[in-house]
Amino acid sequence: LKLHSSEINIKKASVALSDGSALENLPVHYDKKWTTVTLELPKEVSPQSAKLSLEFDGTLNDKMRGFYRSSYKDAKGNEKFIASTQFESTYARLSFPCWDEPIYKATFDISLVVDKNLTALSNMNAVKETDEGTKRVVKYATTPLMSTYLVAFAVGDLEYIEMNEFVCFNLEKNFKWMSDAIVYSAWEEGTGQVCLGTGNESN
Repeated sequence: LKLHSSEINIKKASVALSDGSALENLPVHYDKKWTTVTLELPKEVSPQSAKLSLEFDGTLNDKMRGFYRSSYKDAKGNEKFIASTQFESTYARLSFPCWDEPIYKATFDISLVVDKNLTALSNMNAVKETDEGTKRVVKYATTPLMSTYLVAFAVGDLEYIEMNEFVCFNLEKNFKWMSDAIVYSAWEEGTGQVCLGTGNESN
């Protein structure tokens, strides 16, 4: 089983099959040149539904792609940091293992675990928030079918704007579309406000 993955450390991989059996602790083989990872199945699997579970970690990078850290100045000139995504066109693989080509589409169920004093944004509206110690878990509505490069999320000391200015995924409540599901440094003069796009694919 081959996926796209780059600079990700997969700690544990397993597959649950619809026939009730499970394949645990799958061997993982990395190909840094082609930015792929292969999960070795111990036996041939007959055609059926399956659920792949991965436990992994990665590094918040400074490369302006994948899931990365950037900074800006607030109205008082203080340096602030934001963790945000730039997945176009094939950089989602720097954030999570996936089939990271624009021709492949899926729905996404995104949850973010953040410090309670920070704002967490994603493509869809938040549907549930729970406290876990000093952290807050924010769960978002399921996205429509879309490519990995349109997935977006951001965490920081942010103010955000929600608008229906364009026809996007969720007609009732959308983050303003900027471009290609990227969080931009579109800071309004002296305010430190940012807008997060969701995408404009209709399928």
